[in-house]
Amino acid sequence: MPFKSYEDKEWPVSLTRARAGNEDDILAVALETLEHYDNNAIDDSEFLADKTKRYLQEIWSQWLRFADRIKAHPEHTWLALCIGSDEAKARCRAFLESYVRTSMVKRPCLGVEEWQEVRTVNCAVTLEDVWAALVRNADENVLKRKRNEDRERAHLWSLRYSSRDKGSRSSPAYEIGQWIPQLALRLGLSLKQLFTKRETTPEDIILILSTLWSRAEDIRCSPSTRLAFGCSIILGGIGGWRPKSVVAIKYEQVQLAWVRDPFDPQITRLAATVTIRHVKQKQNRIQRGQRSEVKFSITTVPCRQLCLLTFWVSRALADNAFEAGFTASSQVFRAEPLEPGIDYVPLLWKSNTKEKSIHSISYNTYWSIWNRALFVSGLRDEDAMRPYAMRVGGGGRLDGSLTAPLRNFILSNSTEVYEHSYLPIHLNKDLMKVAYRDKAGQNEEMVSMMSRAFLRRDPYAPIYITKDDFASFEKRNDLSSLRKQYREATDDPVKASKIKARIKYLLDWLERLRIQEVRKEYFDEVDRLRAQGISTHHLRTTQASNPRKQREVVGSSVAVRIGKLLDEDVGPVSAATVLLAYLQEKSEREVFPQEQVTARECEPAPPSRCLLCNCSYANVSSLTRHVRKHHEDTFRVPFDCPECQRTGETRQISALPAAWSNHVLRYHGKQHTPNLWSKPRSEGMNRVKRACVSGGVAGPGKRRKLEAEPDEGHFEPKREKSPDPHVDEEFWVTGRCREYDEEALELFECGYVA
Repeated sequence: MPFKSYEDKEWPVSLTRARAGNEDDILAVALETLEHYDNNAIDDSEFLADKTKRYLQEIWSQWLRFADRIKAHPEHTWLALCIGSDEAKARCRAFLESYVRTSMVKRPCLGVEEWQEVRTVNCAVTLEDVWAALVRNADENVLKRKRNEDRERAHLWSLRYSSRDKGSRSSPAYEIGQWIPQLALRLGLSLKQLFTKRETTPEDIILILSTLWSRAEDIRCSPSTRLAFGCSIILGGIGGWRPKSVVAIKYEQVQLAWVRDPFDPQITRLAATVTIRHVKQKQNRIQRGQRSEVKFSITTVPCRQLCLLTFWVSRALADNAFEAGFTASSQVFRAEPLEPGIDYVPLLWKSNTKEKSIHSISYNTYWSIWNRALFVSGLRDEDAMRPYAMRVGGGGRLDGSLTAPLRNFILSNSTEVYEHSYLPIHLNKDLMKVAYRDKAGQNEEMVSMMSRAFLRRDPYAPIYITKDDFASFEKRNDLSSLRKQYREATDDPVKASKIKARIKYLLDWLERLRIQEVRKEYFDEVDRLRAQGISTHHLRTTQASNPRKQREVVGSSVAVRIGKLLDEDVGPVSAATVLLAYLQEKSEREVFPQEQVTARECEPAPPSRCLLCNCSYANVSSLTRHVRKHHEDTFRVPFDCPECQRTGETRQISALPAAWSNHVLRYHGKQHTPNLWSKPRSEGMNRVKRACVSGGVAGPGKRRKLEAEPDEGHFEPKREKSPDPHVDEEFWVTGRCREYDEEALELFECGYVA
């Protein structure tokens, strides 16, 4: 067929309008679609989430089994209920009560009985949800069909009930819903929620992130999972979004770019625009607005623990995701100025990575690490929080900073829902100040701190059971029987695998129950002693380790060092470089190559350690500041040396700070000896101050720079081997050791007592 040029084409005089073509073709389409929909009625379940479908199916299955047991027709009951039958009401009420009373399961316990029955339904809210699901199933599976058969009385065959919106107060379904609280009280169900609604503050979030890294050996997970959990926590703290909106962020939701600094045009900064997609949205909904997602922009922040860009850049480099082929963080965190007239340069992703996740963690794993981080941090069981606290805290910060409409847009809810569900029970406002104004003083910071979830935590609380506790489990009849079955199932791998899983389940339960007992005893005892002003150092278990065999997790020691690095004043390039090596699962020597010790270099001096709380410090000066700040009350009464107790010995220390210094110097070495001989320096001394957080570890190789100080006398120790006869004396009375510095301590030898 010869090709027709543009000029040779024949164009119609008038264009065909939509749905005005060939009548036969239009008729064929109409008949085809009509036949399809005649055979496929509208199914409301198509618009339900899979989780909701499974829940509805489970409740309906329970009803069918109940009806079969009592020899009642499962559908006739609902038809009778529509007309108010008392017999139908009785069956429904009996189902709800039996649902609770048959919810008993056997769980391991620590008593001689070894197993006990536990009821799994303990809250009246559960019964309301069950009844709402049952009514919904009945309306869809039974009454809908009846309405089609009896169209003249279709209004009669309908039941509605919602656990949130109770519906018509005259309907039979509502009558039973109104009766549920009476049943709950009779069965001992709680009419209240079984958790305390709390909020996480920025300080709480930083503490969770710090624990995630610094206690990596106690929070075991892969490098990718650790980074993903941290990013999810940071995002949740920004906007209070639901966990499922932040646990998996795709590359296409993050747009990195080089942007010209608005204050200094010669500076180029890395920034990102992040898209958060809300969950709990109706499926297949026609959107006449744009409230299903929210976008916001971020850049680097000084606090490296909270810098999302640092974590995301390291993840993108590990995934080789940049279209420009960047291989190092220094290439991404660019310092060169942009071209004249150009203020924005996007850093594009490779096409095959856009649908991949820049960080991803399953919801169950997120829950697991959340609970573990809170547990390891020393949070008490009664103070435990759900991840929901992140949403409550984030919403509260938005409410105080933004207008209500903008807050609702970010949180994806209404003012009514916010006021009903997102106000913590413990207020962080100074109501005394509100009521009495200036007469109440300036206590806002104190009152706000009192609402913090981690205020009552104890980082020294036990997190592992002892080896003896673990060994005692093997004496149980149930575990011994399972061990025997496992040995006999060597020829049946499938059976052996099931038995092994059962053994693990049993040990996990027993360990959880035992550590709950141990922690309760610990908190009860330390609260009692501290209220009396008595030291609790002898109760600390910082040296405890997990008695159970654990598979090796890559990078735990590296993660601990990264945690220290993130806590220091390091730039994003250095932090991202170390994180990249960590994600690539490199060894500690490869992650920190600058600290390798060559054959010509001597080994670095061991860090100073506080023998009272077992925390490490870079040098004696840091140790001294720590002891003066956090352990002053320890020296008010005589006490036994915790370090000696760890080695099985008992040595009592007099109620003097100097007595502690003498003892440590004599028995435990000069590198662990704080300078408690001299008085603390006055405020007038020109000394560079450095914050010292209890339990923190100073970075290796960093020393304080001191300004010139007046010399108040040089301390020259006498080299004696005998014990100090003046150990109980006040040193400023005798005139001994008026001044002390780190250089003077270098003159001491192990075993020498001044």
